[in-house]
Amino acid sequence: MYLLQHQYLILIILLLIIQTTAAFWWSLGLPSFQSWSSTQKNQEPFCSSLTFLTADQRYYCQTNPKIFAIISRSLRQAIEECQYQFRNQRWNCSIFNQSDVFGKLVLRSKRHNMYK
Repeated sequence: MYLLQHQYLILIILLLIIQTTAAFWWSLGLPSFQSWSSTQKNQEPFCSSLTFLTADQRYYCQTNPKIFAIISRSLRQAIEECQYQFRNQRWNCSIFNQSDVFGKLVLRSKRHNMYK
């Protein structure tokens, strides 16, 4: 019994220190990013303005701007497909607030929790 209590305590501590990863990169699929040109020579100001990117993602944005243009286009297509697939449902992937795509769903730490 005593050992079991310690295991639960360790599990709770581990769960508390795990960092929740937010998927704000979905914002790259918003219409505001569609006008972004990947031919800009200096990407640093643009990439630095994307505060939701991790340091590694910001590095790739600065060094591979064409990849981010492709990601942006692909995410926009994913949003459009989501809206098409759920067009007759109560939640149809509508984007009411242009600053975020899926609202608080992206703040969930586990993939399967996004559907609750």
